[in-house]
Amino acid sequence: MSTPQPSPGGGEREVVSARGPLRLALIAILTSLTAVVTIYLRIPIPATQGYFNLGDILVMFSGFALGPTVGLIAGGVGSGIADLVGFPLFAPMTTVIKGFEGFLCGALAVRRSRWRMHAVGALAGAWIVTGYFAVEVYLFGVGAALVELPFNVLQGVSGLVVAPLLVERVRRAYPRVERLAGAFPERVGGAALRLGAGAALVALLLAGGTYAMQVLTPLEFGSEPPLTAQVGVQYEYAFSPNFPAEAVLSTNASWLTMDDANATLVGTPTIPGSYWVELSLSWKGKTAEQNFTIIVQPES
Repeated sequence: MSTPQPSPGGGEREVVSARGPLRLALIAILTSLTAVVTIYLRIPIPATQGYFNLGDILVMFSGFALGPTVGLIAGGVGSGIADLVGFPLFAPMTTVIKGFEGFLCGALAVRRSRWRMHAVGALAGAWIVTGYFAVEVYLFGVGAALVELPFNVLQGVSGLVVAPLLVERVRRAYPRVERLAGAFPERVGGAALRLGAGAALVALLLAGGTYAMQVLTPLEFGSEPPLTAQVGVQYEYAFSPNFPAEAVLSTNASWLTMDDANATLVGTPTIPGSYWVELSLSWKGKTAEQNFTIIVQPES
């Protein structure tokens, strides 16, 4: 009986035949890594309730290394999960913006040179900067959006610089990654059509998601007020609304004033007693109120 001989290119066919399991495994791994890296280093930006992170490195890497489908899912879902852990306000928009970032990198630069990846990374970085800026202008105003702008630029730069280098290191250490990318049914030749349809879908989701954030998220105070104070000791309450709301203060405490820029009540009481405070917020048709009493104790 003759021994069956391995057919030429069997390794390639093995990769293609395992396409489904490999795709699921790689999507799960890269989605998890994107979420972990995004969460690991966070610098909060109070003006927009957002934060600086390094997750764009993994978003771009996913697209560059394994194509638009993996980039779309790993970038969008992984980044969205990270936002849900502590910063849920931005989760819907992050899923759309970062998902399209990964898709863009995969559609235009999968299996391409490092310099092609750098160039496409710059385009993807410009997309995330523009996307977040537009959303933040609508939600928080131009001033707050400008505060976060340089952080978003830095995030995009970190991705376009580091991700291509990381892809090259992975290719050298694991050459089979080229065949894994090639096994997925994605070809750069159809990128123009996919990008056109994708851009239209993203614009629709971005507008719908932003509106949903405004409609579904209630206007809220971010903290509870201190209810006791002491004569001669400064009282301070940062009420931290979750949107850039207009605040109105009513009180019989002549010593208490409102710092609008920092959303803070501040003052130093001079006479013991009970003082009522009514604090109201309004933003784009939403309202919220806090009514409380401050008990001022005599000097100790």
